Amino acid sequence: MKKLISLTLICLMTFVLIAGCTPAKNNGEDRDGYTDENKIPYKEIKDTSSLPKNVEIFIQSMKKQRGFTNFRDENTNILVISSGEKTTGGYGIDVESVKEVGGIVEVVVKETSPEKGSVVTEVLTYPFIILKMPMTLESFKVINTEGEEFTYIPSSRLNISENGIYVGQIDNNFVEIKINGESRTFMLTDETRETIEELGENRQIEFTYYINENNQLVVTYIKEIDHWENASKTETGTYVGQIDNFSIEVTIDGKAKAFINYEMDRLLKDIKEGDKVEVKYSKNKQGQLELIRIEKTD
Repeated sequence: MKKLISLTLICLMTFVLIAGCTPAKNNGEDRDGYTDENKIPYKEIKDTSSLPKNVEIFIQSMKKQRGFTNFRDENTNILVISSGEKTTGGYGIDVESVKEVGGIVEVVVKETSPEKGSVVTEVLTYPFIILKMPMTLESFKVINTEGEEFTYIPSSRLNISENGIYVGQIDNNFVEIKINGESRTFMLTDETRETIEELGENRQIEFTYYINENNQLVVTYIKEIDHWENASKTETGTYVGQIDNFSIEVTIDGKAKAFINYEMDRLLKDIKEGDKVEVKYSKNKQGQLELIRIEKTD
């Protein structure tokens, strides 16, 4: 009897041990964002608007280049990997594997291109992927399935040029600038801190900035855009309507012209479609017609 009880206990213990060592079944959701080679969690981000605004701005400028960069946001790393500018559609990039090699997180991606003879859109495209990973990860290496290594692009190396409205100085280190109607905060350097003393509030400016490792926008160049009387034109025409929030269309001598201004609502006032108008404008360095004034004519 004792032997029978002992044998039964041994069988039960063996069953428990085997059951405890058997991996739990995966229902698909538990494995989402993991690789088979390791258990480094990651999440692929499809909607850039869900990212910090500064990071979203950088991605739009970086995606033209082939390479990768990394941002830190709260408790995560944001890894951006770009294949660079392509002349047509049909190109793609996807994660193949993520593994840790000697303390470095190695991300392998698979780049695809359109098959010969396939129908593709004749437009510039920029294949890229965005991955979120734990903050504890610090060093990264990105290669494709062909063994080609991607270049690391520090955010400080990519300078972004914009036109905007200088709102004013927040304090000794920061200023507020409005771009496309949206106010943003920018950090000053020693050089730009001296330059802003010459700027008037709510004046149109051109400036260059980069994003530092703390995701702050740092202005490296800033200058007021001059609209000299001899550099501007005044013409009359018919107001057609708004193209978007910051641009309008006016027909002058039978030819449609587009004008931009980041304070368009203020300039339009009571002007309606079909009104005869007088426009004063100048051409910026990008060749765009920047509206200075628009008024109704009799």
